[in-house]
Amino acid sequence: MHPDVAVMVLGVSDDVRARHATRLAAATSAPLVPAGAIAHAAVDGIAEALETGTGVVVEVPADVQPMHVVGMLADAGQPGAIECVVDAATLLRLLGLDGAPPCGCGRAQRLIEQLEQSTVATIVGWHPVDTPTLSALMALVAHVAPKARLRLDRGVVDPPAGRRIRAVHDHPGWTCVLNGDHDPHMTDPRVTAMRFEHVRPLHPARLVAALEALGSGRHGVVVRSAGFVALATRPGRTGWWDHAAGSFALHALETDPDDPLAVGQDLAIIGVDLDHAAIATTLAAAALTDDELAAGPDAWVRYADPLPAWTPAETG
Repeated sequence: MHPDVAVMVLGVSDDVRARHATRLAAATSAPLVPAGAIAHAAVDGIAEALETGTGVVVEVPADVQPMHVVGMLADAGQPGAIECVVDAATLLRLLGLDGAPPCGCGRAQRLIEQLEQSTVATIVGWHPVDTPTLSALMALVAHVAPKARLRLDRGVVDPPAGRRIRAVHDHPGWTCVLNGDHDPHMTDPRVTAMRFEHVRPLHPARLVAALEALGSGRHGVVVRSAGFVALATRPGRTGWWDHAAGSFALHALETDPDDPLAVGQDLAIIGVDLDHAAIATTLAAAALTDDELAAGPDAWVRYADPLPAWTPAETG
């Protein structure tokens, strides 16, 4: 590791993250900023650690948004690396590869966010996992974060290489799917990504039914889906679809009403054992019918809309 590299160590398991950061700092002789030292003012504490412009290992508290870490490294202007370290058992449990559905909890959501913004994804505690499951697990991480270096921890410290971090990060797999350049370096027959596009707005009540069907697992385990949607009841507005490991939210994007995204759907979907045709059919069933489309926006705004009101969005 270059002496000027700032390594941000992320992770949702405090003990795993702390242990890895400590080992990395010791192996590289870089100063360590533990999470406990910055827990009460996390963003300011991390920024202070970067002010010297020298090599440092920062154990980032789990409640810090990964995009903030990206922004701070970009502002620092020094070589940096963002390493997400997670044990295999946690990955299996939170992402729904242990036979149960994804947990739908905030911890799983944060794990997805961390993986998407990482330049290195390190899996520890993987030895007890059977080979087929490990293959699917690694492929899933590679699909979620296709531009991150994926490594299995083998007990030997492997300092990540640093590079200039851009404020506009393009690592997330969903972004790559929508951009047409999703090319994960690890694959498995069970793990796939798909893109769903539809020009017609969605009927909110039928969308809720579609979400319930997708969440049931009948069409495979949807681990990550994200993109842009239009609801018939909210004409002229584009929504940001944000689903990770069972947790789902819709947010508002401030866009030009003439933007084509305001009248259609463009979603990336990543998961395990996905039935692409069934998923596409399920989502398409939520779109307006011919008669509904012909009725126009004045009729659309009177449709039942059980979805929460728009909230501002931050798209990773």
